[in-house]
Amino acid sequence: MHWILSTFFTSVITFSVTNLDDLLILVVLFSQVSKVFRREHIVLGHYLGFSGIVCISLIGFLFSLSIPHGWIRLIGIFPIVIGIIYFFDSNPTTQPDSHNRIAIIKVGDSSSLLFFRQVFSVAIITFANGGDNIGIYIPLFASTTPFNVILIIIIFFILTGIWCSLAMFLVRHDIVANSLTKYGKSIVPFTLVILGVYILFFNS
Repeated sequence: MHWILSTFFTSVITFSVTNLDDLLILVVLFSQVSKVFRREHIVLGHYLGFSGIVCISLIGFLFSLSIPHGWIRLIGIFPIVIGIIYFFDSNPTTQPDSHNRIAIIKVGDSSSLLFFRQVFSVAIITFANGGDNIGIYIPLFASTTPFNVILIIIIFFILTGIWCSLAMFLVRHDIVANSLTKYGKSIVPFTLVILGVYILFFNS
């Protein structure tokens, strides 16, 4: 039972940290909902893009199976490095970048693109924003058992649905959305460093 709780909390913390910027992007996407660009486009597209991130991470994990576990734990350094980079990055690029990417969607709105084109546009946004996710998920998968990897992925996909629901909620509450935008960038680096330390020293 202890390992299940440990895997659950590790999955929730990892997903929350690596997808905080995605939550902000989802908030912006849901604020653009119209007759042409609908909520189902966003949800399906986000799941598709996140599935691509998970698949790339799994490929990295499969390559790691032939590496001794003691060496694998060393790749916990990567979350620490990414966290430090976030900490010293004083330029808040998440929100402006989100607006730039939304321009792709607005083009779709004006030209009445087909359903799958809208879904694919959201998937591209999600996948393009997932570079850091892959850098965290590979060492996380590599530092645990194959069964735990399956459990982590299941939890990730459940949380993806919760993330979409939370974004729809935040669209209706500007104060919460503004606070998340203001303080979220300060929280991310510290949590990434903690995750890296966990992989290095405490994850068996």
